Amino acid sequence: MKHPRTRLLAATMLVGLSCLPACKGDATGVKASITLSLSSSSFTVAQGASGSVTMTITREGGFTGAVSIGVNGVPAGMDVVVDPTSIPDGSTTGVITVHPGTTNLGVYRLAVRASAAGVTSVTARFDVLVTETFQGSYTLSVSPSPLLVPQGGEATATVTIDRTDFTGNVDLAVTGGPTSGLTATFSPASTTGNTSTLTIAASASLLAATYHLAVTGEAEGLAQQAAPLDVRVVLVAGTGNTSWDFCPDRMPTWFAYQDGSGPWMQVQPSSSTFSFQIDSGRGGVAVVTGGLNLNVYYGTQQELDANGAQCGGTTSPTRTVNGTVAGLGAVDNAFISFAGASATLTGLGGPAFTLTGVFDGSFDLVASRSSLVIGGQSPSTELTKLIIRRGLNPADNSTLPVLDFGSAEAIDPVQRNVTINNLGGDLSLISGFFITAGGGVATLYTEIGQSSGATRQYFGVPEANRTSGDVHFLTVGAYSGTTFTNYRTVSNYFGQATDQTVTLGPQITPVTVSTVATSPYARLRAQYTIQPEYDDLLLFGGGQATGQTFTIFASKEYLGGSSQFDAGIPDFSGVNGWMNAWAPQPGAEITWTFSATGYSVPGGLVTPQTDGVTAQGAVATGQITP
Repeated sequence: MKHPRTRLLAATMLVGLSCLPACKGDATGVKASITLSLSSSSFTVAQGASGSVTMTITREGGFTGAVSIGVNGVPAGMDVVVDPTSIPDGSTTGVITVHPGTTNLGVYRLAVRASAAGVTSVTARFDVLVTETFQGSYTLSVSPSPLLVPQGGEATATVTIDRTDFTGNVDLAVTGGPTSGLTATFSPASTTGNTSTLTIAASASLLAATYHLAVTGEAEGLAQQAAPLDVRVVLVAGTGNTSWDFCPDRMPTWFAYQDGSGPWMQVQPSSSTFSFQIDSGRGGVAVVTGGLNLNVYYGTQQELDANGAQCGGTTSPTRTVNGTVAGLGAVDNAFISFAGASATLTGLGGPAFTLTGVFDGSFDLVASRSSLVIGGQSPSTELTKLIIRRGLNPADNSTLPVLDFGSAEAIDPVQRNVTINNLGGDLSLISGFFITAGGGVATLYTEIGQSSGATRQYFGVPEANRTSGDVHFLTVGAYSGTTFTNYRTVSNYFGQATDQTVTLGPQITPVTVSTVATSPYARLRAQYTIQPEYDDLLLFGGGQATGQTFTIFASKEYLGGSSQFDAGIPDFSGVNGWMNAWAPQPGAEITWTFSATGYSVPGGLVTPQTDGVTAQGAVATGQITP
């Protein structure tokens, strides 16, 4: 038997062993323990949403072990997620997330219990107020859309968050668009506010086109929201394989282009030049001039580029030139043409004239004197004298030497015959013009009344007074009756004034004009089965009494050999800078014209005005109220 003191010592040793590690402390003698604190003692959360609190563990007395976390008092229908369920050594925090789910409305007290081996467990409590599921809502919108972004540049849009009883955070993102070359940045990308600035940047190599994107919003407990955003990547002003040049004081109100059948894109000018890229070999150009005049041109890339000298290859018309005429009788008219400007005088008026908007540079001046002749087959203006001055370059506000039709400078015109074939029972009118190589234009002859004669006279410039590049232009219009709703034309371009023979083509086949849309503006459509005699250039145009006009041109090469013309006023309503008031308006009658022309030589969007060219055409007209 052991001594009692021995038994007491053994018991004491056992007690000491049972205190390990629970009874140990740090070097200061502080007992090992843990404390638990929560970031909030209560919060409110709606059914179907979630709420959370942050828990913090503090270790004392040298304790470094893992701490297990549990939550008691969770009611039916409520889901509580503890992350992490065990807070390891070196970590002090975790999050408790509460999802009320189908829990009944009310206040619930939950107990968070922290426990670990060798320390006393601790508990902290928080209250959860469960409310009904309504959490508010929000919608997104983006302005402007479409957003115009230059290649190699960037542009900004404003994202607006319209909130209804919702103040939570919204995370923004952009979806859609190209896989590369377009980047989107939000400032801020996550916000409890009402707006964010979106910056879209396009790489220099990104194809100029329209890209359809969407701005999306994510908010906890709410459905994803989205707003569409069209991004139009455009060429930097002054770049592209096609250019249109305008006189600086005659710049268009609006300019856009279309590559193939792609989207219409506005183009900004570099100085007075609009440059753009046609990669498909064909495309369109749309130009608004004077605020109400819409012209649309469809052609190949080469044709569009060739048609781009809208200033006529000249500089801006900045000059004013004055002058007087002499030798004008009481029944005479004088027509003066010089460098893009013209003036008409009558014998009963004064002899002075002023030409404004005269192009800079050297040009030919052409002046003609005509007398009204009554009698013969048809009333007409008979050319009696011509004055041609070549290579003039007068100073601004200068005065030209007197144009004296009675002087040795004046030229007597020659008279020649024109024979019209295939006139049938139609009546016709003849007009003659003269175009000089130096940019001069003169009206030589215009019949006033219609005639049935197949052979008639015209006036021309003597060969001795013509120089290389000068061209006569004789046109005949044949009309069925007096309504002028359908007629045919034929034009001859020739150098020397000789007897001419022109042949009219067939009557135009029916043209169907219909209304495609009346909103946001009136859009008309023309359908025509192309006749082989008239397949080089198709034109559809019209106008309203309110001032709106439109003209649509399409070349043979653009149509690609199609037997059908089916085109109309495009829908520009989504194109940057477009104004619906520029186009025809619904409810007002439109007088329309459709013409089809065929050339004797390869043509394009502009009639070739060179020696030997013949152009046959047919025209239909009508009215429609969209």
